[in-house]
Amino acid sequence: MVATQQFPFVDPWLTSKLTGLIIYIVLGSIALKRGSTLTIRIVALLSALLVIGWMVSVALLHAPMGFINIL
Repeated sequence: MVATQQFPFVDPWLTSKLTGLIIYIVLGSIALKRGSTLTIRIVALLSALLVIGWMVSVALLHAPMGFINIL
């Protein structure tokens, strides 16, 4: 962060990526052990995969909304 001078809460795309990381961790926790039913775990897994894809698009595009901006 220091070398590139890009900090969370200063650069909007980096703040979005950090928020996505927190959401991904929560969804992964639900998918792996906290989901009470198989359906909840599968939905959490698919949502976590969608979030990780969105995070990659945010990182590549440097746009806070990621691939949603393209749509």
